[in-house]
Amino acid sequence: MVPPSKISIVFALIMTPLMFTGATQYPWKSLDSMAWFQVVTLLNPLTYLSEAVSAASMPEVPHIAPWISLLALPGFGAVFTAAGLHGFRRRAVA
Repeated sequence: MVPPSKISIVFALIMTPLMFTGATQYPWKSLDSMAWFQVVTLLNPLTYLSEAVSAASMPEVPHIAPWISLLALPGFGAVFTAAGLHGFRRRAVA
């Protein structure tokens, strides 16, 4: 969706916020005092992956229920696959 010459800008604008809102450095449940940030992190697919892995490796720490992660990850995968195919078709046919 972005020209190849602008891909470094995409990494700066997209990847950095994804890393910091992905619950990789903190458990999602620890954000109870910042409800707005909990909602923001729920929009990030990395949150569900990191919470599922953390729940499997550290069950004593509170996490998002694993079944929610197992439903969210294929959902995000389907959305991103459809978006990627749409972008590919648009560029390949044009």
